[in-house]
Formats: sequence, C-alpha cells, structure tokens
Amino acid sequence: MARHVYTSDHWPALPSHSSPEVSDTTVEGMCYMRLTKQVIQQLLNQNEGFKHTTSFTSRNSSYDNYYEIVNGELHVRSVGKTSWADSRYDTGTVADEDRTRRFLRENLHLLNTDGLGD
Repeated sequence: MARHVYTSDHWPALPSHSSPEVSDTTVEGMCYMRLTKQVIQQLLNQNEGFKHTTSFTSRNSSYDNYYEIVNGELHVRSVGKTSWADSRYDTGTVADEDRTRRFLRENLHLLNTDGLGD
C-alpha cells in the first residue's frame, strides 16, 4: 500500500515512503513532512512558546493573526477591521486540527523539528 505525502497544486508530486509516522524528502530545496496526529502533537510539544504573526490588508479590510503554541495547542488571536465604522473585532480561539496542520506545514521551516524522522 502506497503512503502519500501532502501535496498541493503548485508542489511537485512526491515519492511514497514506508514510515507511517514521518516522511521527509527534499524536492527543489524544500523539505516536506507528513503531518500525522502524532507528529503534529510532537511538534506542538517541542515548540512550546513559539509565536508568529501574519497580516492582511486590502481596500476594505485588514487583520492580524497572532499565533502562539501553549500547552500543546495552537492558540490564534485575530484582530481586524472592515470599512464599516463599527466593524472592529478581536477574537481568540484554539485552532482545530485542520488549521493547526496548515499552520505547521506553512511554518515548518521556522520550527524545531529535531527528532522527527529518526
């Protein structure tokens, strides 16, 4: 049975791997890792306190997302506004599994990945 590594439309297809937990390969200088539930939890645990901010601005809205790994969970705070006078918001939540996986995949190069793939 072939194992699949996460890909998207702009990434090249990756070869399958025999490890069900962690699959690493380098394609065109980029590292790809299979983010199973176990690997996600290990990344969250060993990157306790990691913080990252993203911003978005357009003509009618802007927001900042503040990410922090706390107690093995990804906490997300969104602060933003739209063109409406009373449309400011400041919300916080614990990211679900899909959002956590997406965040880790996009920021893997910034995280401590020691011991994953040994």
